[in-house]
Amino acid sequence: MNTTKIAGIVGKVFQFGIAIIGTILFLMILLNDSTSAISSAITLSMWAIYIAAGIALLFGVIHFATNVKNNPKSLIGIVSFIVIIVIARMMAKNAVVTDELLSKADESQLLMTDTGLYMFYILMGIAILSILFAEVSRLFK
Repeated sequence: MNTTKIAGIVGKVFQFGIAIIGTILFLMILLNDSTSAISSAITLSMWAIYIAAGIALLFGVIHFATNVKNNPKSLIGIVSFIVIIVIARMMAKNAVVTDELLSKADESQLLMTDTGLYMFYILMGIAILSILFAEVSRLFK
């Protein structure tokens, strides 16, 4: 059995399971207005997202690992993304942490938030530069 067929079967099983549980929780919320059912529905939604993302990453890695020679652009993209993460993490370590910030979140949360913001800034800068490069190079053709 190939991986595509396995992925389809696993996906359908999770899809039907989550649909059934979601329907039950929806009816519980609708019929008796309990906050525990709402909390359970939110938790189910979060776990469904985590499972779907995990499965997508797993099959993406399996596909990539079986076709490494045919995917040099993907390898370059993955390596450059890891480099951007490392650069953003190093920039975030130098951020100033005040007592007011520490009262709202701990240092690891602040570091992750700063890393995400610096990654956003770097990726947005790369996107803007690539758009400018494409437009300027089009002028000279």
